[in-house]
Amino acid sequence: MTINSNNKLSFKSWIREYKDSFTENIIVDYMGLITPMLYDSASGVTANPSKRVKVLVFDYNETIDITHRIYDGDWIYLPGTSNDKVTLKYGNDTHDFTFDINGNLQKSLNDTITIGSKQFTVLGLGGGLLGGGNTPPPPPPATYTVGQNATTVNEGGVVNITVTTTNVADGTTLYYTLSGTATADDFVGGTMAGSFTVSSNSGDFNVNVVGDIITDDGETFTASIRTDSTSGTIVGTSSQVTITDVAQSEAISQTATSIDEGETVVFTVSTSGYPTGSTFYWTTEITSGGITSSDFTDTQLSGTITTNSAGQADINRTLVSDRISEGVEKFKIEIRTGSTSGPIILTSNEVTINDTSVDIGANANGKTFGPVHVNRDGGGTNATSDWYTICGIDNIPDGSKVALFIDTSGSMTMSTIQASYDLLVSKLNARAITIISVTNSSEDWITPFLTDLA
Repeated sequence: MTINSNNKLSFKSWIREYKDSFTENIIVDYMGLITPMLYDSASGVTANPSKRVKVLVFDYNETIDITHRIYDGDWIYLPGTSNDKVTLKYGNDTHDFTFDINGNLQKSLNDTITIGSKQFTVLGLGGGLLGGGNTPPPPPPATYTVGQNATTVNEGGVVNITVTTTNVADGTTLYYTLSGTATADDFVGGTMAGSFTVSSNSGDFNVNVVGDIITDDGETFTASIRTDSTSGTIVGTSSQVTITDVAQSEAISQTATSIDEGETVVFTVSTSGYPTGSTFYWTTEITSGGITSSDFTDTQLSGTITTNSAGQADINRTLVSDRISEGVEKFKIEIRTGSTSGPIILTSNEVTINDTSVDIGANANGKTFGPVHVNRDGGGTNATSDWYTICGIDNIPDGSKVALFIDTSGSMTMSTIQASYDLLVSKLNARAITIISVTNSSEDWITPFLTDLA
């Protein structure tokens, strides 16, 4: 059969039909025979009709192993027929070739196809002519350049490490490890290793240094960039970074140096060079009087404080208004590290507690207590005096009786002390305590109480 453009499909079908007549499925022919079966070819392909071509004879969807059968410089012709398919295998790699209704390879001229360690170029269409069989060049080597924004960092600071790459695929994970005189305790999270991702040939990570109160005397670290894992191959190393100790200072201030019972004094501890969230301890130094925990509303003489982002922490001390005559008392607040028995680093100014308790009045005869000064509230609840508490009525049983004398003979009327009176009545009613009212027009509040009251 003389091959031409009109019978090329028939010829390829003839080859397919007599495939079993060949000793193997790769036969050698000349380019002059192949040329009539091509409808398009790369420049210069048909200029050498004596060029030897390896023709692969195959059935539909057959896999042909060309391992060690195709060599550098070989040309391969695939005589594909209408809607044909063949798979070429080299080593463990395969590639599928498909053909259109006219038996034309569904590729473009000069396309490159890699199968295993071999690379082929599409030289002709009409069937498919492949050239090359060359070993593809190795990929260009990856490169890694390490940069950083600082070579010194204060305790509590951050160093940013950048890695610029070439020939590293997007999404590649790289790893880093830290080494030097610094230890895991010097880094936030207590770790000296981690990972980051490359995107557009760049990646970065932060090294966060712990701010502590320990003098470390210039510890150092370097970052090693690794592939595959934190124990993988080192492909880059940062410059050495020195951790600088930050000078630390402390101060204490207070809102008052003299307060009455029932009032609050606030002590503010201000620090510099300490990390946010530093813990300090406070204790009470009693400098005068018999101060106990019961003199404070929280019943505490010691405790802890934690600094905020501004390096400050407050200690609030509120005194109990206990109606006990104790005389003038004085105290200081001590700030310590480590524990409530640790070294003292700050001491406040002395605070004087003014005893606002009322002693028994000068006119008392053993049956009276007072006088105790109370407010004229004018009916306003914000100015009431708690007569119930002042008189210690909590100490008498439920259902008891109490006598009350209110002098309304002069300038004072019930409206003058109405709110305080209403507060007393409500507390007495809650305990079923009866009020016995005592009055006279002579402003004598003693004599009426020297008798048995009904």
